[in-house]
Order: sequence, then structure tokens, then C-alpha cells
Amino acid sequence: MPRKPQTHWFGLYQALRPKIDGHQGDESVYRLIRREAEASNYDEKVIKRMLNAGAFLERMTDSPLTVEQVKCGYAHAEFLERLYKLNAQEAHARFNAILDNQVTLKELRQAMDSLAAESGHAQITARSRARQRVVEHQRLCIQLAQQSGAGFFGSPEGELVLVKNFRALRNFILIDDPQQPIAVIPRLGDSSLKEGPAAEELLKLVTSVKRYFHRLWLVLSSDSLLAQELVARAEQIGALNSWLYLAIPNPDSSGLIPYLNRRRILEKDVDGEDDCAWEGVSLRDGRKLSGSLNPIEKI
Repeated sequence: MPRKPQTHWFGLYQALRPKIDGHQGDESVYRLIRREAEASNYDEKVIKRMLNAGAFLERMTDSPLTVEQVKCGYAHAEFLERLYKLNAQEAHARFNAILDNQVTLKELRQAMDSLAAESGHAQITARSRARQRVVEHQRLCIQLAQQSGAGFFGSPEGELVLVKNFRALRNFILIDDPQQPIAVIPRLGDSSLKEGPAAEELLKLVTSVKRYFHRLWLVLSSDSLLAQELVARAEQIGALNSWLYLAIPNPDSSGLIPYLNRRRILEKDVDGEDDCAWEGVSLRDGRKLSGSLNPIEKI
């Protein structure tokens, strides 16, 4: 009979994360995870779930977590992430209680069901709040861009101009340098979409106007999961820090800082996620088909 795993799941996550973050060489990261799963007597799929759950808990707090603080199971962290996608404020409000294992999985399911039901009766209010968040984010970004100056974006001599309308862009800052114009675009993303599709829509937007600018900067919110997804997708097409740059407000919203978090890229590698996967049906004989369309050339 196999020995039962004894290591606390979050302790195991903390031990594995540096190994995966620092992974080098020819060996696949999947083999590394498989070896660690065998050594810890956990199933490989469970290890991957722990890695995702631990990473999400760390994203939810500014200070490092200890094993003693994380009294809940990784399934609680998974439910917390789903709750976050339904209502981030509610997830933050429940965070400490969940971490302290004071909330059951049944209670979390009920909370998610209730929020999902309420959202159907509060669409107008939700849209109003969403519009207000967009306005507040634009105001903050314009203020911080002025404070940072054109040099932060790569044009020390450029003049900052607030542009109300230009093709598909609204309310963005143009750094007016005839030789190397730069666009600084505040964005929160589409709250009706998950991070992946929202990142794809943003990439389509900036790509559509790329030919008019030397550089484009997207200024996202500091707690944005969209920023992590956008980094992964922009890196995939060779856009990140080539012509597309990301910034966020610093923790106290007193200035702008470049955003370079590549953790989502690693998470995709660990999970084997494929952003370019497709599924369909043959028009010849009705067979179900699938595959992947990777970029043929960089933009």
C-alpha cells in the first residue's frame, strides 16, 4: 500500500515553485512535475492544481503567505478563484476566512450560485459600476502619465496631448513626436469577458493602429489579471517590449511602473494550455477535428 502524502499542500507548492521558476535545460517542465509528484506521493494532476491554487492565493495578497496561514485546502483556493471571477470584491472580503478554513466548500458553492443568480437581476447597476470604474481608471492614468512625463514612455522631448477620438481609440494620450509618435492607452478590459478573450481583444485593438505609432503603451489596473494574460499573449507574438509596452499604477497609485510579470507564461506551460487550439467539424464528411494554429510570422 503506497505511503500517504504528509506534506501540507501549500508547503509543497512553496517548495516546487522555485524549482519550476528556475527550470532550465532540455528536460520538459512536465517531467519535472511528474518526478515531484512521484516523490511526494501526489497525483500529477493534483500537483498542477496545487500550483495553480497556490499562485492564485499569492496574487490575492501583497505580503508573502506562510504554511501556517494557509489552513484551507487547495480546493478552497480553486473555489475562491472562481468566486473572484464572479465578484472580486466578495472574494477579497472572504479571503481571510477562507484562508483560515472557516468556510466550507458547500458554503462557497452556495455563495457562487447566489452571486451568479443576482448578477442576472443587476445588469444595469453592474454596467453603471463598470462605466464608473473605466472613468476613474482613465482619470488616474492621465494624472499619472502627466506626473511621469513623456520620458517614462521613451520620448523625453515629446509633448503629451489628450486625444478624444482617433480611429478605434478614444481618450488616450498621444506623445506628439513627428518622428516617433507614442500612444498611451488606459484600459481596464472588457468585464464581460474572461482574461484570455479580453487580452485577445486588446491585442486586436492595438495591432489595428500599430502602424501609426512607434510604440504603444497600455496602462492597466494594478490588480489586473488581464495584465498577466496580456503579457503571455504579447510575448507569444513577439510584441512585448518590441512595440507594445505595459504599465500599471504602483501600489499606492502615486506613479506608474512598467509591468513585466511573466508568471502567467509559466502557468500556461505548466498546464499545457494552448491559446491557439481549435476544434471543428469537417465539411467533407462530418469528422470532428482539432489542432493548433501557431503564428506563422511575428507582427
